Amino acid sequence: MIFVVDYDGTLVEEIWPRGDKPRWIPGALDAVRALLDSGHDVIVSSCRNNPAVAPEGDWQDMLNELERVGLSGRVHVDDGKHGKPYGDVYVDDRALSLGSRLVVGSTWYRVREMFATFEGGGIHG
Repeated sequence: MIFVVDYDGTLVEEIWPRGDKPRWIPGALDAVRALLDSGHDVIVSSCRNNPAVAPEGDWQDMLNELERVGLSGRVHVDDGKHGKPYGDVYVDDRALSLGSRLVVGSTWYRVREMFATFEGGGIHG
């Protein structure tokens, strides 16, 4: 399966001003790694490459963070220039009414339980 996952507010807490070290949502990084290890594809989607909504440097900050945690080269990164990427499952804090951060973390554990052990094709398979 192909998972399209938003970065800000879904994988990491939204931090303003940007530039501070991102704080990962509890369970998000482990869930993404489990999905990848189970053969799923993960596309990280973000509007950070859009100068109308994100300050200069935000895009590179996100890429640097994905590299720091070992996801660079393992996940696909959508630059937002070609519309919404195709996926089987979309995980986005703005698409679901998740409430508090505690609930968001719980949601990631549910995603991991539901899909990490399910063999999926995805982009490469």
